[in-house]
Amino acid sequence: MTGVLLLVSILVCYSIISTKGYVEGLNMFEINRVGGIVWVGRPFLALRGIIAIFLLSTAKLEMVRVKSVYYFVTRASNWFTVLLACGEMGWLVYILNDLFSVFTQQYTMGYSTKSGIVIWFVSGVLSLLSPIEHSAVLNRVCRIEIIDYQAVCASGTIYIGNFQRCCTLIGLAICVVVLCYFIERIQNPQQKCDSRYSLLLSSPGRYMFEKKSWEVDNIYYLDKASAVISGILSLQLRKQLFIFDIKMWRFYTIDLSQYPSPQDTPLSSHFVLC
Repeated sequence: MTGVLLLVSILVCYSIISTKGYVEGLNMFEINRVGGIVWVGRPFLALRGIIAIFLLSTAKLEMVRVKSVYYFVTRASNWFTVLLACGEMGWLVYILNDLFSVFTQQYTMGYSTKSGIVIWFVSGVLSLLSPIEHSAVLNRVCRIEIIDYQAVCASGTIYIGNFQRCCTLIGLAICVVVLCYFIERIQNPQQKCDSRYSLLLSSPGRYMFEKKSWEVDNIYYLDKASAVISGILSLQLRKQLFIFDIKMWRFYTIDLSQYPSPQDTPLSSHFVLC
């Protein structure tokens, strides 16, 4: 998954250079939130977030040998490692933001970033102040494998995972997303919803991308770097714009002569019609 996002980052950098920097800079911060969902997919992102939660819900226990004696030693997790794992929880928040975006609509941009920061902070504080500790249950049970020769005994069970903490972190992620949405809605009750939509943009791309200064005659012109993030690869040859949408695995050809274009600006060859 990291390799895919690295490839997307390289394509985005190439688009920025090839268009001489005519891009919407704020959209570049959405490469994980929008690009991750488009290029990697929700299941893999959700899996990465769940694995981070499992790590935060597991105690660190190591077996140490001193001569012929074996015993367990508790190792405290490094605070930096804990914060990195809490940051990985953000992938689960991105999935929730994406799933809820069909309902949150115009409020998605306002609350989604806040929810990611809040869950990082809350989960980090919880994990550092109340780290997971192992527990053990002693209950010696023996059974005879070979009469008068071999007996196998189990002295007890050691638990290093905490299912309650796992459920707590997942519940926190959901509650933080819902709470941030309602706070955003209360603070901006009159925020208008853009009724226009594009079949080339995913729901996060539609609501997370900055459109100001990129609309002409009621048409949204998406810069090519942002297009790569949203899964749109484009190539313009004269008046023909060739588009490959990886989300739908479809190829489109658009005749630009049929659309109004600000040809008197340096942006004319640096955007994708959306």
